[in-house]
Amino acid sequence: MDKFTIDEITWHDLSMDNVLESFDTSESSVGKEYTENAFKTLLFDEKTLKDRSERSDWFSENNTDVSRLKKIFKGLGRTKKVSFYDYI
Repeated sequence: MDKFTIDEITWHDLSMDNVLESFDTSESSVGKEYTENAFKTLLFDEKTLKDRSERSDWFSENNTDVSRLKKIFKGLGRTKKVSFYDYI
Protein backbone atom coordinates (compact mmCIF):
# COMPACT_ATOMS: atom_id res chain seq x y z
CA MET A 1 0.00 0.00 0.00
CA ASP A 2 1.48 3.35 -1.09
CA LYS A 3 -1.14 5.59 0.51
CA PHE A 4 -4.12 5.58 2.82
CA THR A 5 -6.92 8.12 2.84
CA ILE A 6 -8.59 9.16 6.10
CA ASP A 7 -12.36 8.84 5.82
CA GLU A 8 -14.70 11.72 6.69
CA ILE A 9 -15.97 10.14 9.92
CA THR A 10 -12.45 9.68 11.30
CA TRP A 11 -11.49 13.15 10.07
CA HIS A 12 -14.34 14.71 12.03
CA ASP A 13 -13.88 12.45 15.08
CA LEU A 14 -10.30 13.74 15.35
CA SER A 15 -11.37 17.37 14.83
CA MET A 16 -8.94 17.59 11.94
CA ASP A 17 -10.63 20.72 10.55
CA ASN A 18 -9.24 22.55 13.60
CA VAL A 19 -5.79 21.06 13.08
CA LEU A 20 -5.86 21.94 9.40
CA GLU A 21 -6.87 25.51 10.14
CA SER A 22 -3.86 25.98 12.40
CA PHE A 23 -1.46 24.76 9.68
CA ASP A 24 -3.10 26.18 6.55
CA THR A 25 -1.45 29.40 5.42
CA SER A 26 -2.89 29.29 1.91
CA GLU A 27 -4.73 32.27 0.49
CA SER A 28 -6.75 30.46 -2.17
CA SER A 29 -9.15 27.57 -2.54
CA VAL A 30 -6.52 25.67 -4.53
CA GLY A 31 -4.03 25.95 -1.68
CA LYS A 32 -6.57 25.00 0.95
CA GLU A 33 -7.72 21.96 -1.02
CA TYR A 34 -4.12 20.86 -1.61
CA THR A 35 -3.29 21.22 2.09
CA GLU A 36 -6.42 19.33 3.13
CA ASN A 37 -5.64 16.55 0.67
CA ALA A 38 -2.08 16.33 2.01
CA PHE A 39 -3.46 15.94 5.54
CA LYS A 40 -6.08 13.35 4.52
CA THR A 41 -3.79 11.22 2.38
CA LEU A 42 -1.16 9.36 4.36
CA LEU A 43 1.74 8.44 2.10
CA PHE A 44 4.08 5.50 2.53
CA ASP A 45 5.99 5.53 -0.77
CA GLU A 46 9.56 6.61 -0.03
CA LYS A 47 10.09 8.42 -3.35
CA THR A 48 6.85 10.39 -3.02
CA LEU A 49 7.70 11.35 0.56
CA LYS A 50 11.19 12.44 -0.50
CA ASP A 51 9.76 14.55 -3.34
CA ARG A 52 7.31 16.20 -0.93
CA SER A 53 10.11 16.90 1.53
CA GLU A 54 12.25 18.49 -1.20
CA ARG A 55 9.34 20.72 -2.27
CA SER A 56 8.80 21.71 1.35
CA ASP A 57 12.49 22.59 1.68
CA TRP A 58 12.29 24.71 -1.50
CA PHE A 59 9.37 26.69 -0.07
CA SER A 60 11.30 27.25 3.16
CA GLU A 61 14.37 28.50 1.31
CA ASN A 62 12.80 30.72 -1.38
CA ASN A 63 10.78 33.40 0.39
CA THR A 64 10.73 35.84 -2.54
CA ASP A 65 9.40 33.26 -4.98
CA VAL A 66 6.91 32.01 -2.40
CA SER A 67 5.60 35.54 -1.90
CA ARG A 68 5.11 35.91 -5.65
CA LEU A 69 3.31 32.58 -5.87
CA LYS A 70 1.07 33.48 -2.93
CA LYS A 71 0.03 36.70 -4.67
CA ILE A 72 -0.85 34.79 -7.82
CA PHE A 73 -2.90 32.20 -5.95
CA LYS A 74 -4.51 34.86 -3.77
CA GLY A 75 -5.76 36.43 -7.00
CA LEU A 76 -7.69 33.24 -7.66
CA GLY A 77 -9.57 33.80 -4.42
CA ARG A 78 -11.58 31.41 -2.33
CA THR A 79 -14.82 29.71 -3.24
CA LYS A 80 -17.44 28.98 -0.61
CA LYS A 81 -18.29 25.30 -0.03
CA VAL A 82 -17.52 24.41 -3.64
CA SER A 83 -14.45 22.50 -4.71
CA PHE A 84 -12.19 24.75 -6.75
CA TYR A 85 -11.89 21.97 -9.31
CA ASP A 86 -15.68 21.79 -9.61
CA TYR A 87 -15.80 25.58 -9.75
CA ILE A 88 -13.53 25.84 -12.77
